[in-house]
Amino acid sequence: MKHGGPTSASRQEGNGPAHRARGLLLLAVGALGVASLPAQNPAPDGGFLWRSWDADHGLPSARINALATTSDGFLWIATPAGLVRFDGLEFTGFHASNTPALGDSRVLSLHVDAGGQLWAGTADGRLLRHEPSGWVRVALRGERATQGRSVLSLGSDREGHLWLGTDGAGLLRVSPQGDVEGYGPDHGLPTTTVSQVLLDTQGQCWVVCAGRLGRWTDREWTPVPLPDDSNSSVRWVASARAGGLWVAASSTGPLGIRGTRVYWWHDGTWSEPLTPYPWPQDSTRSRAQVIYEDRQGRVWCATAGGGVFVHQAGTGWIEASAGLSPAQLQVQCLTEDDQGMIWVGTRTLGLFQVRPRPVRALHLPPEFRPHVFLSTCTDEHGRIWGGTDGAGLFVWEAGHWRQIGPAQGLTSRYVPVLLLDRHGTLWVGTFSGLYRSSGDRFERVPHPPALTQSITALMEDRVGRIWAGAQGGLVCLDGDLSRTYGSESGLPLTPARALAEDGLGRIWAAIPGEGLFRQEGDVFEPAGFPDHPALRAIRSMTFDQEGRLWFVTLGYGLGCVEGGVVRTWTTSAGLPSDHQLALLRQGALLWIGSENGIFAVNPSMLLSPGTGPEGRLRLHRLTPQHGLAYKVCTGLGQPSAHVTSDGILSFPNGAAIARFHPEASLEQPRVWPPVLHGVWVDGMPLPMGSDNRLEIRSGAVSYEFQYSSPNLVAPERIRYRYQLEGLDRQPVEAGARRSAFYNRLPPGQYRFRLWASAGDTEWVEARTSLLLAILPRWWERRSVQLAGLLSVVGLISLGVWRWERNRSRRRMEHLRWQRAMDLERQRIARDIHDDLGSGLTEIILLSDTLREESSSQPAARRLAEEIAACARRLTRAMDEVVWAINPRHDSLESLLTYLNRFAQDHLNRAGIRCRWDVPLEVPALPLSAETRHHLYLACKEALHNVVKHAGASEVWVRFQMNGACFELSIEDNGRGFSPESAAKGNGLRHMDQRLSEIGGSCRIESQPGRGTRVVFRVVSPPRPRVGTSPEA
Repeated sequence: MKHGGPTSASRQEGNGPAHRARGLLLLAVGALGVASLPAQNPAPDGGFLWRSWDADHGLPSARINALATTSDGFLWIATPAGLVRFDGLEFTGFHASNTPALGDSRVLSLHVDAGGQLWAGTADGRLLRHEPSGWVRVALRGERATQGRSVLSLGSDREGHLWLGTDGAGLLRVSPQGDVEGYGPDHGLPTTTVSQVLLDTQGQCWVVCAGRLGRWTDREWTPVPLPDDSNSSVRWVASARAGGLWVAASSTGPLGIRGTRVYWWHDGTWSEPLTPYPWPQDSTRSRAQVIYEDRQGRVWCATAGGGVFVHQAGTGWIEASAGLSPAQLQVQCLTEDDQGMIWVGTRTLGLFQVRPRPVRALHLPPEFRPHVFLSTCTDEHGRIWGGTDGAGLFVWEAGHWRQIGPAQGLTSRYVPVLLLDRHGTLWVGTFSGLYRSSGDRFERVPHPPALTQSITALMEDRVGRIWAGAQGGLVCLDGDLSRTYGSESGLPLTPARALAEDGLGRIWAAIPGEGLFRQEGDVFEPAGFPDHPALRAIRSMTFDQEGRLWFVTLGYGLGCVEGGVVRTWTTSAGLPSDHQLALLRQGALLWIGSENGIFAVNPSMLLSPGTGPEGRLRLHRLTPQHGLAYKVCTGLGQPSAHVTSDGILSFPNGAAIARFHPEASLEQPRVWPPVLHGVWVDGMPLPMGSDNRLEIRSGAVSYEFQYSSPNLVAPERIRYRYQLEGLDRQPVEAGARRSAFYNRLPPGQYRFRLWASAGDTEWVEARTSLLLAILPRWWERRSVQLAGLLSVVGLISLGVWRWERNRSRRRMEHLRWQRAMDLERQRIARDIHDDLGSGLTEIILLSDTLREESSSQPAARRLAEEIAACARRLTRAMDEVVWAINPRHDSLESLLTYLNRFAQDHLNRAGIRCRWDVPLEVPALPLSAETRHHLYLACKEALHNVVKHAGASEVWVRFQMNGACFELSIEDNGRGFSPESAAKGNGLRHMDQRLSEIGGSCRIESQPGRGTRVVFRVVSPPRPRVGTSPEA
């Protein structure tokens, strides 16, 4: 994008550059915490990193007698307190109290034969073999076994024989069957103490005895003289990968040479010694303790107190233990693991891991150590430049730092940013303005005036223009032209801390406390994203190939702007720190300098959450264990870090510059198949058989499966998953946890499977799986449970049968009782009808006869008529009683028929028209005599009230079924009344009482002048309860 020419100078500060420099420096110190680094010693700046383990980490003893690595990835350690297995994180001890085969916990020697079998020799002469089930003592048969003497050295030949060097029992050969052949002075050995036995790559057996080296052939020890003098004593021998032996020897005479010399024996001849030696030859501390050749062909030599040295063809000897105290570093054994790490066992300091240093730290000279680096870059000549927070500019050349100051034209001591442009010009941003290199000197950039103030950001765009974030605004330098973007261009006057250019050529500026600004033509506008606090704390940013803006912040972690959305990742997502200062994009990774080390993340992984086993980020992290001088990275603006054309990354790292190549620093640890170490049931360990089967009686509360995958390089990256087939439907993600827990497993057959991964590698399954059988207790057996189930079903069936039988019996008894009651009711009704009815009929006839015969006597005639009327009333009442008690009328249809006849007769006599509204088909609903009687009398009372009080001309009698209920309503067109005024009447109260006795209700609806409606609502009467006795 094209821009206009120079513009007016930006605003000047009145307090001067020095004051502004101090203010910005205080801001850097307060925000970053870099001016007062943690109280720690810088990591040694040698070619190797040393990491130690001792009793504080779980080692039972700081004295290590022997080391061995096995084919399953574990490191085995022999100590006076027993054997120790190390998986990279945890030490597991085997001693006399938990491993009876040991007897004596003092283990002196270890050996892994060609078949991968691990052997151990103890101080009491025992030979042990490691099996999947644990350590087993090997029974030695023969007259000359170890005789209780210490086993100092172990070796094995191609025929499977094991060779033992002992302290007092000579040289022993043990056959695969356990038969022992012993050799001593009778076979040429100088003494019965054999300090070392070794079989080289050609299968030749070498024996070191009494400080002399000999070849064992045809049951005879043949000495091999050293090439220097007869006073030399062989200290150690090691197999050479090219064939033959490496021999470390020293003189023993009081007046002779006492140092160490290293030779190579090959094809029957001695090579020239590996001179010059870096150790003094006149010191007993220089005597060799161990010699070893690693896979790369480097020869390691550990002395008695003079340090550990390594020799490589073309470079000679270097001290590998630089920075450590050689007097205390008394090495007893050396070995190499599958990934080329050297393991060192010492006499008093425990265990060490030696590895090539992936990070090189270039420390400030001691006199400048209170200061820290804020920026760095590397020019085309390989010179490394570093800007500090008060010591000025430094350049690394010829192996040391050289300070650049006023003599070279650079007067400022505060250098927060450095930029090397495409022409090789070095731009130096300081607190007193911008400088650029010119040959071996530096000149100040005087125009525009903004460049004479504090500079905290520099950038070169794609067309070669230089952009500088200054106190007076953002300045663009295009050759001899310049332009300042200040407040009139939309930018705050606070200097930018980070600059970036997008794919359209627009410049983005991050201004502390203000946010993110984007260039639009000749002005800068806020980026237009939501007001995210992370945008106000950006320290470095860059665009990727997809156009996403990545940035690091002070306090808000790592962020990304894509499609107008701001996303951030913090420590809660797995980042080491939220305070990040530098950002570099190299290949597919983002490299970030933070206050908790340097780490790299993959952007594609960041944008695909949940790809890790625990939903957390997977990253590569560099710490002082990898060679950083300090955990804290430092910086103030952008750029502070730098990447060279050949891929070397440099970060300010406190009082040092950390430099590394990503490929060398990215550890790709080999993932070994995980191993199940044991099963704990209710807190107690259970022994596992060699067939990987385990039977446990059910009833246990808790089950714990302990496992691990050995990794001696980066054990913290190992992740696990497991599955208990028979219970788990899919594998369970365990993360870094090394235990699986289950509770109250039911009886059954299970299979425990286990996998391990390094996070970004394929899952590796354990070589074997555990078959777990939970045996049922007697009441949990299927046969017992089936028998119990059948018994329960039988008992339930018997109970149901007896209950149904008793229920049927009670029903039959009730039916018999009901039948008897019905017969008795019929008899009573018949007797009443026949006897009382005939008597009343006779009274009526006699009354009619008397009335006819006493026609001449009016008084007698009236009396006869009254007697006849009374008899007729009694006849009707008797008829009602007979109807009520006769069981033939226990139905709804009979009730309606009888009620219809009464209503028609009663209302017609009163001159009131009766309208009957009943369905043609009446439900066949049985009604008890009590229900019929009370309902009939209630309706009779209602009809009587109509005749007596209503003054009506018509009455409607209606019947309606409503689910399980039916309603009878009697409605007239009379004068009506107020229900409140008639609430105290006996007739109405009696109707309500009668309906309540049969489980119904009575509702009266009336208003003066609008007639009256009485509704009787009856629930379908329940059938008599089964089992009701006649007495009840």
